[in-house]
Parts: sequence; C-alpha cells; structure tokens
Amino acid sequence: MKTKPSLTLPQPLLEPAGSEPGIYALILRLEQTHAQQIGHLGTFTFPAGTYLYVGSARGPGGIAARVGRHIQEISDKRRHWHIDWLRQIAWPIGLIWSHADATSECLWAEILSAQALRKPAGFGASDCRCPGHLIRLDPITVLDSLHQVVSNSDEPEPHRVFFGSHT
Repeated sequence: MKTKPSLTLPQPLLEPAGSEPGIYALILRLEQTHAQQIGHLGTFTFPAGTYLYVGSARGPGGIAARVGRHIQEISDKRRHWHIDWLRQIAWPIGLIWSHADATSECLWAEILSAQALRKPAGFGASDCRCPGHLIRLDPITVLDSLHQVVSNSDEPEPHRVFFGSHT
C-alpha cells in the first residue's frame, strides 16, 4: 500500500497573506483516481489530476489562517468545509491569493470553469449560487490565465506561492 504524502509548509510562506480577508485558489494534486465522500453532497469519484479550490477567507486570521487550516492534515472530527473531505485524498501543491473583495470568489471560479471542469456540482458553494468552486485543471496552464485575468482587473494584485514537492 502506498503511503500518504505529507506536507510540511514553512509558516513564512503564508505570512505575506497576513490576517486580512481575501480570496484564494488552493491548488491540489490527486495521485490516483479515488472515490470520496464529500459531506452531505455525497460520494464522488475524483480522477487523478490537478484540482483548484476557490475559497474566501473572511473570518479571524484572514487568508493565512484559512489556508493554513486547509493544508494541515485533517482528522475525521475536524471536517467542516467540503475541501476538508477532499484533503483526505489530495495534497496542496500551490496557492494563488489576493486581498480582493469576497464577492470575487465566484468570479474566480467562473473564470476558471470556462476553461476547465467544475465537479462535483455545489462543491464549496454552499453559501452562494455558483455551480461549484472545485475545478479540475487540465492542463495547469489555466492558472496563468487566472493570474492574468485577475491582474488585469481592478482587484488587488494576486500573489502565487508554490509549496514544492511533497514527500
């Protein structure tokens, strides 16, 4: 049986995000196709590949706290958001974030879904009317498209952080 990769992320990588609210796109890698329950949404089969989860951080601690939680190992007792369920099988490999207004979360998901596939319906979108905030990327160059579109908008400049390889 293959051992699960683990990620040790030095906290300084998230420090520039600070405690301010904003929008983030967490890039995840799934090494092999896997069926996974996603809370009350049900059980879905996720093909191996690269995924992007678009979220917002409006609570205490801002982007650094929210993303910091998402990249930690999540126990069965700590599953709260849809992404917590996916994190049982997929591992963070990168992040794009901005101190943009929270309404931009759906815009980012919309921009990406025009070039990729949103699955499953409703993932990460329980507080809005979007089709979903989880996008399967193929190829990863769609990230450059997101960065370019957001950079050309009136929103604050997005930042990229790539976590490197996992072991």
